[in-house]
Amino acid sequence: MISFRSTAIAFGLLCIAAQPVHAGPDPLAINTAIIDVVIVPAYGRLADATDAHVKDWQKACGGNVPLEELKASYHAVANAWAESFHWNSGPITFLLRRDRFYHWPERRNAVSKSLRKLLSTEAPEKLKLENFSHVSVAAQGLPAMERMLFEYTDTLSKPWNCKVAETIAANMAEMAGANFKEWHNELAPMLVRGEEHPIHYADPKDTLNKLFTELLTGYAIIKDQKIFPVMGRSAKKAKPTLIEARRSNRFAKNLEINLRTLFAADAIMAKFIPPDEAKNLADQRKAILEQVNALPDFGEAVYDEQGRADYKAFTDALSVLRKDMVDAYTKHLGVVVGFNSLDGD
Repeated sequence: MISFRSTAIAFGLLCIAAQPVHAGPDPLAINTAIIDVVIVPAYGRLADATDAHVKDWQKACGGNVPLEELKASYHAVANAWAESFHWNSGPITFLLRRDRFYHWPERRNAVSKSLRKLLSTEAPEKLKLENFSHVSVAAQGLPAMERMLFEYTDTLSKPWNCKVAETIAANMAEMAGANFKEWHNELAPMLVRGEEHPIHYADPKDTLNKLFTELLTGYAIIKDQKIFPVMGRSAKKAKPTLIEARRSNRFAKNLEINLRTLFAADAIMAKFIPPDEAKNLADQRKAILEQVNALPDFGEAVYDEQGRADYKAFTDALSVLRKDMVDAYTKHLGVVVGFNSLDGD
């Protein structure tokens, strides 16, 4: 597997440095910067983290890695996924990789049900990678791994359970590795040259429109999938069991990483608009990060009026930022916001 830590991203950085602040609508330059500085590095870290995680499971099922080390390895994968959670085009969509890697939000406790079925009967043929891709998507990725480590805490003492967890890790590593290689070796070079991809992207303008729409989708995911369904219409209707990654207590960590990766792409786009508007967006991003770091524990806040008000103020700030981004980038970069079924703004 290619390790992205040793892969140069100088071209993308030079591209940013070479652009004057008033660069105007230059889709190819913006795409190059976002791809080289944000997207490909994030997918590289995901590939590296999943590769390390499956190796840890291989050792663990041989009795050489304690549960706490496996949990730390899981968190490294979860951190990497949180950096790329909102990108929904390109190789990550091939063979349903995105859905298989992160089946969330889930309906009707699908992950636990699928895992129980998988664990109940020893069927080694199912655990061959070429066959495992055909089991329920709910049992194939990171949410299933979370349960294996934080709910089925006796996994290491049961050979079959351990083998299932090892296979889930191998499945994630295969998807993340293939996705990174396809981005790094094929798609990114094509897009940087301004070429059309026959499946994923057309011309540079189309690419920029898609990247921008997916950036906005990230804000919609935070509000409409991560926060609003949990809060409900009132404290009495709150549903804390819907909190993302609640078993591994990752909600706050995921939220911070999600924002930072969204802001990284936003900051690149802002280099191509007038300085006063770029500063306005930068000030909002800074304030939102300060705001999110001060938020109370979500599981407790949903029952507390002040806590609910804090989260409402946070989502309101995201909405204002989203509106100002749309206004600035449609005006100065000529982007067109594509269809996003999540975004109700």
